[in-house]
Formats: sequence, structure tokens, C-alpha cells
Amino acid sequence: MKALEELFPDFPRDLVQAGALPVNHGCELLLEFPGMDRFPRREWDWLTYSLSRPLIELTMRRRVERQGNITLRGGCRVLEIVGRPDGALVTGVRCDTVSGPEIISADLVVDASKHGGLTLSFLKSAGRGTGRVQSDCDVPQASRGHTFRISASRREQLLATAAGRPGR
Repeated sequence: MKALEELFPDFPRDLVQAGALPVNHGCELLLEFPGMDRFPRREWDWLTYSLSRPLIELTMRRRVERQGNITLRGGCRVLEIVGRPDGALVTGVRCDTVSGPEIISADLVVDASKHGGLTLSFLKSAGRGTGRVQSDCDVPQASRGHTFRISASRREQLLATAAGRPGR
């Protein structure tokens, strides 16, 4: 939330206006764990928000649309990222639009395609390496198309606050 507030001042206010519910976990949620006393209720000095991912995305889109130097275009499908042949500079994207193929120049291109396929294709065509993320952990965790693993030695420490039914 802090990062979004840096980009979009008063972003939490926009979320609430769009339907998110602010929650003070210290006094508005009852935390109980098997075999432990109930956590005391106390008002915390920070809030979280009960909302869906689509609500965050819609609220962000509305804020981005208000930016004068950003253009969001519907009705077009990006086919590839274009740039200098050596791959040192991205200059735009080649799109398939309702009026036909078009190259759109841009100072910044954000690849929101699944798994960054457009970026990987651009780097490959420019003869650039695509890099590789390595991990020596053994607990799978999924995060939007990427898999991360948490080592067994860190598992208890990281999951100590997780609660659930026995055997899960």
C-alpha cells in the first residue's frame, strides 16, 4: 500500500470510495488459535483493506487515466516490443489495432503479458541474455506466474503465524 500511495497520493481513500472496507486488525478481527488464549483487542495505528484484486486494478487504472502524460489504449493487441537492433533501447511496440497494424512509439513500455513473453522475445531477438532466477529452497510458493521456494530451515520461522486445520 505504501508503494501505491507514493505513486498515487490518497490511494487508500480512492479504494474506500470504490468499495474497499478499511479494517483495523487489532480491534475489528478476533484472532484465535487452537490451544492459545484469545488475542487481546487493541486499536492499531494502521489499517488494511478488505478488497479484491480487480478492485485494486480498477482503482489504479482510474488513477493512471488521470495522468496527462500516460495513454491507455483499448482495442489493440501488442504483438512485439520494438527497439534498437542491439537491444540497448526500447522505442515502442508493434500492435494489431482495429484499423490495422501500427507501431506506437513510447518512452516507457510495461510488459504486462503473461510471464513477460514479449520482453523475453525482444531480448532474444536482440541477442541479449534473459537471465535466470535460481533458488535452493524446498517449499513451493506461487506468485503470479513465478514459483518461489522457502528453505526447510526457514519454514518454521516464516510460517509461525500461519494457522489452519491440523493436517493442512
